[in-house]
Amino acid sequence: EAVAASGGVAIPDPSFAGSAFAALAFFALEEDYGFDFLRRLHDAGATQVGAPGDVVTGVAEGQYAAGITLDFSARGAVEKGSPISIVWPAPGAIALYSPIGVTGEGDLPERFVTYVLGSEAQSAIAGSGWQPVRPDVAWAAGGPQMTVEWSRAYHRQEELLAAYREIFGG
Repeated sequence: EAVAASGGVAIPDPSFAGSAFAALAFFALEEDYGFDFLRRLHDAGATQVGAPGDVVTGVAEGQYAAGITLDFSARGAVEKGSPISIVWPAPGAIALYSPIGVTGEGDLPERFVTYVLGSEAQSAIAGSGWQPVRPDVAWAAGGPQMTVEWSRAYHRQEELLAAYREIFGG
């Protein structure tokens, strides 16, 4: 919240980006945060932008002092010479894993999913900068993580978005 007062914090739109909705769900449903935290963030000058990439660009251009974005996007920008810094938040970053979907019949879809979730493919995923889902696969880019209780958030999506809009508009 102190950063918001010293130059603004950019947050992506949770109705546009799944990662931003994960952040909304985490903050709204966690006892230590709640909607009061989001109101304080807004009142301290936080600004909603469209997408996670807009956060990276806005911080790099000096429009915002900090922002909430995907670590993968921020790391990619740093590797390309962006002047931003990555700070892993305490008590941890909000983990959001990408889904895998298959269609078709036969054993090929099941074999594909089994392969992607195996050590070899998860090591390749970790090597590309994305976070592996397997705890036995090393990932150098990370830090402590927090998770969203999706069982509590899933059926409340419209409610959470409506409460968010009351705070940030849109």
